[in-house]
Amino acid sequence: MTRIYDAHAHLGSEAERRVRREQDIVTMVCAGTLAQAERLSEEAARNANILPAAGLHPWHCDKCSVGEMRPFLERVPVIGEIGLDSVWCQVPMEIQRRAFEAQLDLAAQMGKPVVLHTKGMEAEIARTIKNTRTPTWFTGTRPWNIWRITLRWTATSPWDRIWPAIRRSGRWRSGRARTG
Repeated sequence: MTRIYDAHAHLGSEAERRVRREQDIVTMVCAGTLAQAERLSEEAARNANILPAAGLHPWHCDKCSVGEMRPFLERVPVIGEIGLDSVWCQVPMEIQRRAFEAQLDLAAQMGKPVVLHTKGMEAEIARTIKNTRTPTWFTGTRPWNIWRITLRWTATSPWDRIWPAIRRSGRWRSGRARTG
C-alpha cells in the first residue's frame, strides 16, 4: 500500500482528523497561535501520524509574542508556519517582520527547519532567508521564487533538508511518528 504524507495542514475539524487517522495519513500539522499549539500538543500525543509544527503565524503576531510561543517552538521538530502576508493579513508589516525574523533566528539556533507563509511577500522572504542555513518549506502564490533561492545552498529540494531534521528530532522512526 502506498503511504500518503501531507506536508502542510492545520488541525481542522474532528471529521478531518478522523479521516487522517483511518487512512493512516502522516501529516505535518502547523499551529499558529498559543491555543492551536496547545491543542496540537494534545492531539499529537494521541495520534502517532501527526508531526507537530508550531510558529507565530503572521495573522496572529500582534496578539502574542514569540517569547510566549517559545515553549512550543522548543518542543516541536519544525517551526512554522511563519512568514509575511501582505494579501490576507491586517497586522502591520513591521510587527510581522519582527516576529518572522525572531523565529528564523530561533530556528537557526535550534537547528530546526521552518515552514513559510509567503502571501504576496515572496521576494522579501527570499532576500531574508537567502543567508540563513535553516531548511525552509513554504506556502504562497509564487513558491518558485523561494525554491530558487533555497536551491542555491541545498543543491536539492527543501524537503530533502527537512526530513533529516525531523528524523534527528526523535519524533520520527521507521516511517512512523513517535508519541510523547
